Amino acid sequence: MGMLLNFVGGKMKLSTMGKSLILLSTLTIGTKVFADHGELERKVQRKISRIENILNQISRETYSMSEYELQAVNDKLRFALKELKTNDDHDHGHGGGRYERPPYNGGGTYPRPDRSYPPRRPLPPVEQLVTVTGTIENMSFMIDASNASDLAYKCAKQFEGRMQSADEATVSVSFGMRANLSTSGWWRSSGEVCAVIATKAAQLGLPTTSVSNEITAVGSVENITLALKGFSLKDLHVQCTDTLSRSRSSSVDELTVFNGVNIVKRKTSGWWRSSGEVCNLIVSNLSTL
Repeated sequence: MGMLLNFVGGKMKLSTMGKSLILLSTLTIGTKVFADHGELERKVQRKISRIENILNQISRETYSMSEYELQAVNDKLRFALKELKTNDDHDHGHGGGRYERPPYNGGGTYPRPDRSYPPRRPLPPVEQLVTVTGTIENMSFMIDASNASDLAYKCAKQFEGRMQSADEATVSVSFGMRANLSTSGWWRSSGEVCAVIATKAAQLGLPTTSVSNEITAVGSVENITLALKGFSLKDLHVQCTDTLSRSRSSSVDELTVFNGVNIVKRKTSGWWRSSGEVCNLIVSNLSTL
């Protein structure tokens, strides 16, 4: 199978084959579920329109994605296509989905086809969101978060690029008691201050556990914000090296990372001179705490 996303002019773009395969899978499912021709046609047209809108949106957004994000989209498209084919076969129980009339039983009638379907797979659990409010210096925020890691990630993304340094912040969980936060020095990135806010929010009652399989790491390397989220430590390591490589920081000697429960600070008497070395240290702290 070829690539569903192709590079065009240095950017990755949804291929014609990718669009065709997804549309054909949608058509295949539609033709097996609806018996009435008129209803079938209307359902298929609506599906085609929805799929085309989604694909057009993906095509527009690929121009602002990093190489890692483009590869992630490509993998998800492949997975979605595989799921469409797999579910189609399982739901109809005829391999390729084609119905074959059973042999004549000699009694003047044909056996009635089995219209039963296997039980649907249960939906994944939905995490409850908690409203967290507060301020960083004179900037306010209101974030709905499922846990402390989710809060740190959303906060870091919201304030990334909007602050140079801060030494005061506040936080409140579910509109309860407001906690004042301060430092004798400076928080030099949104990742660093949001890690502090998330730690305090956890002490005020925000959950620290998650039903999701995602792993989140938020913090800073010098004054560079790190806001990483993925389904494996490898995902986070790739994002980390990509972020630090784009920052073009030649050498660093301190980092801060929030692992969902604690803030981990590391400092070296010398220098970490490669993004790989720094990201190995970050990931190793996530895997051991």
